[in-house]
Amino acid sequence: MAFEPVKNVRSYTKDGELSCAGEPLTTNNAFYCPPSDLLGYDANFVRDGYEKIGDGFLYLLLAHEYGHAIQTRVNTNRLVSRTYELQADCLAGAVIGDSTRAGTLQLERGDAAEIMTTIMTIADPAGVPWFDATAHGSDADRLAAFSRGYRNSYGACHLDSLTGTRLVPSSSR
Repeated sequence: MAFEPVKNVRSYTKDGELSCAGEPLTTNNAFYCPPSDLLGYDANFVRDGYEKIGDGFLYLLLAHEYGHAIQTRVNTNRLVSRTYELQADCLAGAVIGDSTRAGTLQLERGDAAEIMTTIMTIADPAGVPWFDATAHGSDADRLAAFSRGYRNSYGACHLDSLTGTRLVPSSSR
């Protein structure tokens, strides 16, 4: 099975300007929408993150959403939101790490710190239970997942550290 890139990448600036399966998307976010194979992001949110943190913010944010596209293509089980999100963080690390090693992405001095700052900024606040439907993980969990993928490529994301869920193509199940 050959990997197909995301078909559509679009920015938006207003609530409801884009939708996913009929649900209007809100500002201050980025997302991957499986039904339309769309990676969308609020341009103002991205600009603010870039101005406050740097380009590492963009790298992580878009790579994380691309991680969700990969999960969709291999039909990953979405039973627990936090596990699904941590796997996307691992895949984001793999995309950035592999791209850096291949020379298609050149991280500048400070980009690693910006990525770490981004992870800490977008992590769940203390007290969010792991079973919350919107949970993404603590800063420590998200950093560990990203680092695992960055150091070891996507193979490190096959077994999720929390559940043992395998990341395999749906045709292999």
